[in-house]
Amino acid sequence: MPNVILVDDEIWTIRCLESLLADYPAYHVVGSFSDGQEALAYLRLNPCDVVFTDLRMDRMSGRKLISVCVQEKIPVRMVIISAYSDFSAAREGIRNGVIDYLTKPITRRDMAALMQRLDAAFLDEHTSRRISLCQTIERAYPECRVMCCAHTDTACRDSSTAPWAWTRSWKTV
Repeated sequence: MPNVILVDDEIWTIRCLESLLADYPAYHVVGSFSDGQEALAYLRLNPCDVVFTDLRMDRMSGRKLISVCVQEKIPVRMVIISAYSDFSAAREGIRNGVIDYLTKPITRRDMAALMQRLDAAFLDEHTSRRISLCQTIERAYPECRVMCCAHTDTACRDSSTAPWAWTRSWKTV
């Protein structure tokens, strides 16, 4: 279950995001903050998967929050939310790995499109980690072949295991 934090100095935006995210029970809102400084302090101590951040806030802007997270290599996906269409901020965000730039007010359609991209990104990451683990085990134990395939996994090396869904097993070759 991906953990999410919300960062905005306007409480109504936080409430709106909480309401929109309630339609996605796989995502868990673990905190909301009124500026980037509070959010950064939280991120340094707590793992989090997604951050929705406004750009313009007192004390520390969302732009600065994104920049510091990149510099400190805090592994989190960022989504910019802003009342302004700021091309330079969007371009800078893309360079810093921001997933999306949503303009306020955020619609259910915008949120649905974003959540589809996030779901795909998390699935790709999960699959890559699983494949990497299998390859590491196979290198360490060449006498064993690890089958960790899902019926939807395109990386499955043995089509005879296709009906197996999200299972791992050992098979001696």
